[in-house]
Amino acid sequence: PVCETGGSSGGNPVESILPTITSIEPSKAAPGDRITIRGTGLTGEGVAVSFDGVPAQLISAITTALLVVVPDVPQGDHLVTVTADGRASTPFRYGVAPALLPTILAIEPARAHVWDEITITGRNFRIDAQARPSVLVGGVAARGSGLATPSRIVVRVPVLPRGSTTVQFRSDGKASGEFPFEVVHS
Repeated sequence: PVCETGGSSGGNPVESILPTITSIEPSKAAPGDRITIRGTGLTGEGVAVSFDGVPAQLISAITTALLVVVPDVPQGDHLVTVTADGRASTPFRYGVAPALLPTILAIEPARAHVWDEITITGRNFRIDAQARPSVLVGGVAARGSGLATPSRIVVRVPVLPRGSTTVQFRSDGKASGEFPFEVVHS
């Protein structure tokens, strides 16, 4: 701990604690996953977390724990640093897993008319703006209806000829496999 004098009028000493990382849970995570950093001195002005200098999104902070999102960094070991009150922690080595490919598990309904809503369920759908997510139905971009989570997306079927086609989810340069779907006309 460093002891500083508080306030412009002197006053009582204020203790500034160097942030210290003691653990990160889970032991490995992929970009976009949430992790918990545990330690001491993890709050203060300008709390920030970085992976080899790449900023991570801070979700919440208390003195002994931070909830953050792993930034878009390559797989492998990275040095994680917490900065609080202008002071940086000793770097903590953390293994980042490879980013997982998006996977479509189901489409409901499996047949729909042009402009009907379809619900795509699956996993690893990166829906944040930085990932530039899109859904292609028969190779044509489908418009989202605003309902999207990492495991569920609702879109409208674009104008396509009737018949069998496929649906694919893309984001952050990664694409799901093509999932069968049928466009019907009245």
